[in-house]
Amino acid sequence: MSGRVTRRELLAAGGGLALAGLSRPSLAQAAPFDWKKHAGTTLRVITLKFPLAEIQQKRIADFQQLTGIKVDWEALPEDLMRQKIKVEHLGGATDLDVYMSYYGQEGQQFLASGWYTDTVPLIKNPQLTNPDFQWDDFIPAVRDGATVNGQVPIIPDRAQALPILYFRRDLFDQFKLAKPKTWDDVRNAAKVIHEGTNKQVFGIVLRGKGAAATSMLGPVLYDFGGRWADRSSGDIAFNTPEAVAAFDWWGSMLRLYGPPGSVNNHWAEVTSIFSQGRAAMVYDDITFATLFSDPAKSTVAGKVGYAAAPTGPKSEAWRSEPPIAPNSTGLAISGFSKKKEAAWLLVQYLSDRTSSQRYMLQGGLGARQSAWTDPEVAKALDPEFLETGRLSTQINAPGAAPHSIANVSKARDFIGEAVVASILGQDVKAALKTAADRCSELLKEERAKK
Repeated sequence: MSGRVTRRELLAAGGGLALAGLSRPSLAQAAPFDWKKHAGTTLRVITLKFPLAEIQQKRIADFQQLTGIKVDWEALPEDLMRQKIKVEHLGGATDLDVYMSYYGQEGQQFLASGWYTDTVPLIKNPQLTNPDFQWDDFIPAVRDGATVNGQVPIIPDRAQALPILYFRRDLFDQFKLAKPKTWDDVRNAAKVIHEGTNKQVFGIVLRGKGAAATSMLGPVLYDFGGRWADRSSGDIAFNTPEAVAAFDWWGSMLRLYGPPGSVNNHWAEVTSIFSQGRAAMVYDDITFATLFSDPAKSTVAGKVGYAAAPTGPKSEAWRSEPPIAPNSTGLAISGFSKKKEAAWLLVQYLSDRTSSQRYMLQGGLGARQSAWTDPEVAKALDPEFLETGRLSTQINAPGAAPHSIANVSKARDFIGEAVVASILGQDVKAALKTAADRCSELLKEERAKK
């Protein structure tokens, strides 16, 4: 080890949220920086229609005034966004400058295809990087997860964390249930509330739309003792009794205690059902806390409790392991862009302290250490949420599919068919074997091309 602060040490310090000695450099002391260098340029951006993107989009007007750069911003639903970014790159488009990217799902393919710009030379160049950008302000584990063979293809705009369990405090009080600690606790609570309300309230809502479910199901798979792939060889390893048990748990929870038509539910549908008060629990991305706590958007605002991901029989065996693979979500500069320097001005502006702090204030997990130590954040946020976030960022999620496969989207589609089979009460073992065989063939094809 080089003496760098680890994620666990960072979040354990000062009640789990502080890194002692961090100070924000004064803008008055910073070297002059020319924000107007590329005035008159127009940048095109494609990003996800998501709470953090909304924060960033609201800052575009200030950026345009500061730099003289015009920004054409397009925020799309997740599936459409991913498809459009891929299609444009496959077509060699040079007018897409900046886009949102999740390395865990598409990074290997994008990196190998030259669709990313390495930002390390940009970060190190004082003529191109605002001195207040401060790469060292990013949480050490976030920097580690963003670094791939010495390159930084994505500037992270959020900390990575396991999904969390949201639960209705009022219903748990009504039925005298404790906060779930294990997946068995979750099953019991879902059954008690679903049956106790005469099935007027779903016990739980989870993603069930095939591939969309795999990123949430991944930790459950590992908690039950399964794995996407062998950590050292990369060979497919999820065709096991433990994996069958995990997939069966997911599907049976929705089949018995979830909403009809769960196979059509992505995160938008799942969060809508919970925010409407129609479900007692939802296990999903931690960033949805902002939605559930907003009285204008949620009927359960003020009634939501937060719990770190429950545990299974094999949780301890994997949750303390180092990251399986690079994992970063944020803004990337297209490798085909002809305006990389101007694009870098936008990326660094939107991933600064202000965006990180505002994201924390809306319930997200800021990528920067300064966001976690911000007095406004500590004052504004539910202590239970902050503690849940602290615990969740200490665990490295296993990803949405085998880390050894570059074409993650296709692998998730294969695995997603097994998720659907489980929800529908079909033969999970057979469906999982088919998915594993297809992923193994895909991996074999990819290895043959190297």
